[in-house]
Amino acid sequence: MIDGVITSALSVRDWKLYDFIEHGYMLNLSMGHQFVLMSQKSWSELPASLQTILQSNARDWSATFRRQIPAMDLDARRELRDQGMTLREPTPFDLAKARQSAAPMWLEWAALDPVSEELLCCVQTTPSDS
Repeated sequence: MIDGVITSALSVRDWKLYDFIEHGYMLNLSMGHQFVLMSQKSWSELPASLQTILQSNARDWSATFRRQIPAMDLDARRELRDQGMTLREPTPFDLAKARQSAAPMWLEWAALDPVSEELLCCVQTTPSDS
């Protein structure tokens, strides 16, 4: 039994969770969270030329993903509605309250390392919350 999930509209659609849940509270959780991980040892063993190619491709695909994700999210939401889900958007008041409540946790997390700080910066500059 599923009581609730915290995930994106894309994931609900792709995992067909609409078969199990009827409602969605649509927060903007579409941060570029697609990562490819490799141990430092394995990375170090790659030739420098291959490292350069991988880093270049990662930058290119990251930019492409960030450009495409808003349209992909809208398509997923449309499909969820077509599957019978009821989607509810948070009010501006609810968003402001959630941000205020979460801000101390974000700052604590961002202080862990430069990557966390960079990711938080990206989240705070996201142009849309819907």
